[in-house]
Amino acid sequence: IVLGSMQPDVPPGDSVESARRLARNVLGALRDRIHEREDMQLIQDNFMHGVKVILNRRYAAVGRGIRFRFDTDEEESFVDHLDLHQRHALYAVFLEISTNDLKYGQGISTWELSYRGGTFRATFQAQSAQETVGRLSFIKRLRDEGGVCSEKNERGFYIFRLKMKLTGQRSRPSMLP
Repeated sequence: IVLGSMQPDVPPGDSVESARRLARNVLGALRDRIHEREDMQLIQDNFMHGVKVILNRRYAAVGRGIRFRFDTDEEESFVDHLDLHQRHALYAVFLEISTNDLKYGQGISTWELSYRGGTFRATFQAQSAQETVGRLSFIKRLRDEGGVCSEKNERGFYIFRLKMKLTGQRSRPSMLP
């Protein structure tokens, strides 16, 4: 009824369908906001566990898979040595790389992660329909935190590499982006 008064030329049946679409969009946006809050809590509780849960959910939503390879002892040590700024930088990396992969990638994507001698290394690999590499928005933040990265896309395969020296014990984060 309200939609009908806002769009007087729309036949009554179309108004009902418009209202349903609007309701689905509003509920979807609300669900996304709830997930964001839950995601931040997951990241604060255990960074890598949170990243895995968030990315697995995003990939499952589009019928894709993602694999993580990270030795359990190395992962625990890594999480213990991440400070708040490094968490922000790495969270941005995981989100942007996975977002681009969800747009252009195919099949199951893989993150191979290691943490040895105070250095975190990550390699992301996926089949890709994109033939060029894009501009990564997190580069400056990553460099500011002592990280370096590279990417290449050859013969339908995208590879992203990251290396970051972790400087100290983690400080309990109050909030992530």
